[in-house]
Amino acid sequence: MNRYLLHSLVFIFITLNSFGVFSQEKKSKLPPKIEDTYLFEIFTYDRQPAIPAYMREGIERMVAKPMPKWDAQDSLFFAFENVHLKRFEKAYNSFARLNTDTLQEKHAQILYRTALYKYKKFDKLLAFNEATFQENKQRLYSFKTAFKDFVTASENHKQDPSYYDDKLIFPILKDDTLIYYAKDESPQFNKYVEVAFAIDSVFRQFSILHDENDFLLSKAFEEMGDFQRKNFYITNAFFYYSAALHYNKNSKSVIEKYNSTNHEINAKNLIKISFKNKFGMVIKNRYKLSKDYIQKTSIDEGPENFYPPTVVERKDYLPWLDFWIIVMLIITGALVYVIFFLKSEE
Repeated sequence: MNRYLLHSLVFIFITLNSFGVFSQEKKSKLPPKIEDTYLFEIFTYDRQPAIPAYMREGIERMVAKPMPKWDAQDSLFFAFENVHLKRFEKAYNSFARLNTDTLQEKHAQILYRTALYKYKKFDKLLAFNEATFQENKQRLYSFKTAFKDFVTASENHKQDPSYYDDKLIFPILKDDTLIYYAKDESPQFNKYVEVAFAIDSVFRQFSILHDENDFLLSKAFEEMGDFQRKNFYITNAFFYYSAALHYNKNSKSVIEKYNSTNHEINAKNLIKISFKNKFGMVIKNRYKLSKDYIQKTSIDEGPENFYPPTVVERKDYLPWLDFWIIVMLIITGALVYVIFFLKSEE
């Protein structure tokens, strides 16, 4: 009994001592943390906005009428309905027969811009933005200018698909003017924040009801990712690179930047921004229209998932507990051996 007990105690001592040395050589991994994005926080994108009550009621009245009896307002609500249903050509054809200069309500303007963008009527979109956006001369870079830059780029790309292979969609991102401003200024006075916020607003408009491949929108997101990585936060950059891949999964430059930022985030033990939650989703056939116009999400249709490039990484379930769990299991096993097996031999 004494000999077996001595062997067991020696075994336990050696095991604990070896793990003690190991623990000194390797620090226990701390829980991942959220990066402090005080200057520029990414809020959730609403890429499939709900229909306002007035528009829903207008569509209900329109649906209840025979088409020969429609007036201009009915045709307008028919156009709105078709944008929500992603029937952009039909929506544009309806808008083209109407006076859209009178559109004042925000959601209506968003739908009209969406139809123009998806149907590639960029000249009309430029004119509409010029008429509806107010210029803020106190800003270094306004929403109006950001929208103009992107829509102009869309028209240039339409004429020449290679035009932006070596050009910036948003030249302000590398404008020498920015070097005269402080990056750490508070958000309300920070020119870098002003620029990023204006461009992010462009993304929020042109990603609505849009999940198809889009080279230019992908490149725009990539430019924003570069800007965030250089001037703001690595987790923000990772989000924008993820969005860039959403619209162009074959971009080698974006894949490299996506993987690089992913490794950097892991090395810094940071929590990634959830692209799935923050970017929202466009659900197929979400707007089910009938005579009663019932809006609901189809239970048969799931979100169109985004699959980024595969990055092999270790599953991280409470990594800071792993060492102690192993130690306790070994001790427990040794004690069970001493208590039961040695006692039975006695």
